[in-house]
Amino acid sequence: MESVFRNVMTLKSILYVCHGTQSDAGQREAKAYVHKLQGQVEATIQSTAFLEFTPPTIPEALDMMIRKEIRDILIMPILLFSTEHHQQAIPEAADRILLQKPHVRTAYGQAIQVHQKIPTLIEQQVKQSGKTPGPDDTILVVDMGSQDQQAKEDFEELVEAFRYRSGHQHVIACYLTKQEPSFSETFQSALSPHSTVFVVPYLLFTGFPLEHLQKKVREAKQQKTSAILCPHLSTLPELRDIWIERINEALALEEYQF
Repeated sequence: MESVFRNVMTLKSILYVCHGTQSDAGQREAKAYVHKLQGQVEATIQSTAFLEFTPPTIPEALDMMIRKEIRDILIMPILLFSTEHHQQAIPEAADRILLQKPHVRTAYGQAIQVHQKIPTLIEQQVKQSGKTPGPDDTILVVDMGSQDQQAKEDFEELVEAFRYRSGHQHVIACYLTKQEPSFSETFQSALSPHSTVFVVPYLLFTGFPLEHLQKKVREAKQQKTSAILCPHLSTLPELRDIWIERINEALALEEYQF
């Protein structure tokens, strides 16, 4: 189905779209995080929706906004990557309402994707672990993983930029699902009684994927090997600056397609 894209000169309202999670803690964190973003953005109405698992859905949130006489809406994905799945699923969900409301003008913002500040944020994640990696230590930067090849290439470009910036030789990009190398195999092979494995979650919010990493790190410690789990991304205040930049980019354009 063809999505509705229209010219937008001045967008007055924003719908933030998170992926959603079955984790109660993840749901609370996502909602609180978006609430902080809303405090840094000027807009008439700002609402939050979720692609799956967590209410309200995109159609429900849009319907509530339109009932408040909102006519100009930026749909802003709070996602690290814009995969083919997201590119299709978010507009399709929005169209369930928008195709019935031709008077409503909409535009789509951009996920973070590749951004020059991200390698610095990964560096901050490692620093906040409280320990400095030694020359024999390994840093695993862990993405959720998707079947989208462009997202994989973007992630590995960011990890390579971090490796270059840090000067650390043992930096590996790996994935929890759907891509190789897998986190589980990479983590197990990196463990050693003579060095530490730093696990850097390239994950936005807490939830079951992060809990899986926590479990693996605990198990490694029980085996008398050294592993450290670094903070996830939403704990870094600097990340909000990138979201504000992405939002302002979308608001400044006459037309923005997700």
